[in-house]
Amino acid sequence: MSSSRNTAHVSALFLSFVGAVCSCSAASISFTGTFNQDDNVQLFAFTLNAPSTVTIKTWSYGGGTNAAGQVIPAGGFATDLALFSGSGALIGFTDSGSCPPQNIDPGTGLCGDGLLTKNNLAAGSYTVALSEFFNIPNGLNLSSGFLEDGMGNFTGQTLCGATGGFRDAGCNQRKNNYALDITGVSAATAVPEPSFMLITGIVLVAATAAGRRKKALTL
Repeated sequence: MSSSRNTAHVSALFLSFVGAVCSCSAASISFTGTFNQDDNVQLFAFTLNAPSTVTIKTWSYGGGTNAAGQVIPAGGFATDLALFSGSGALIGFTDSGSCPPQNIDPGTGLCGDGLLTKNNLAAGSYTVALSEFFNIPNGLNLSSGFLEDGMGNFTGQTLCGATGGFRDAGCNQRKNNYALDITGVSAATAVPEPSFMLITGIVLVAATAAGRRKKALTL
């Protein structure tokens, strides 16, 4: 009982901090933006009013036409995608390179975009995390952060022995832009960074409290 109430409380707080939600009639919602450095992570919150098949796809690396009809040029950074439940539990992940053949970058001949599909996802609230390739989730919960947190432009410095950032698996120089579609949802919004930090803190506190109650019950 306490665990259920706690999860509901976290979900309610989550939705109150993400800002204005785009309640669109279309099932596909598109986002574009830029990173300042390699270890940035952008969160997107979405809701489902009923069970749905949800597809999350980036166009950053190979380019193409997104769900909004916008032509995205090739040249952006290689992406990773992670999907979390309303309570912050990791429920899906895909590394860069999961894109369909038509998204191969014409310049490098590589696939650096991500494609993640979850069939019959239950109604509720969810979070998508977009990160640069190799910056994978650091655990099974959003509150655990990401592998390269605090490492700045790690693709240049650590992986390629070069200055700057936004390098792909072949150490090719890329740009800092991303483009993402979320399809099959009722509403979606990008989460500002301060809310990101607050949400992860709330999830961490909730998980810690639940763990303490469980330990007390076993004594």
